[in-house]
Amino acid sequence: MKKILIVDDDVGLMRVTREALTTFLRCEVDTSPSPEYGFELALKKTYDLLLFDFQMPMIDGAMLFFLIGKVYNHSVPPRIVPPLLLDCIVPAESFAEAFTRMQRWKRTIRRSRSAQFPGVIITYPVFWALILASLQPLAWWSWSALGLAMAI
Repeated sequence: MKKILIVDDDVGLMRVTREALTTFLRCEVDTSPSPEYGFELALKKTYDLLLFDFQMPMIDGAMLFFLIGKVYNHSVPPRIVPPLLLDCIVPAESFAEAFTRMQRWKRTIRRSRSAQFPGVIITYPVFWALILASLQPLAWWSWSALGLAMAI
């Protein structure tokens, strides 16, 4: 059974996502509305997928992922950092503000997982298809759903 950690300060969205994953994909899902508690959960258990909200108070999703990656890399034996999906709802902002925010986000992801950095270019429209492909990598239908989502 696949294990997923969801950290999101929007409790309603977190509950809906947990219910969808447990009902339709039969996954074991741990949730946390707090990045600090989510960090503790990530240190106690091993997950197959991390699903974080990008904008949270105190620690954003990219920074939380970076911190988990640092701890995993220095543990004995080293642990593999699971794939990450970020959920992001962006308020109205100027182009300069959005560009600055995206550059900061890209730098954080590039530092934490340089080899996988090109994969973060895929954004929100393929969110659920990415979850399917990462949880069912050998199933033809999960890759078909991802291909269809990318073509749209």
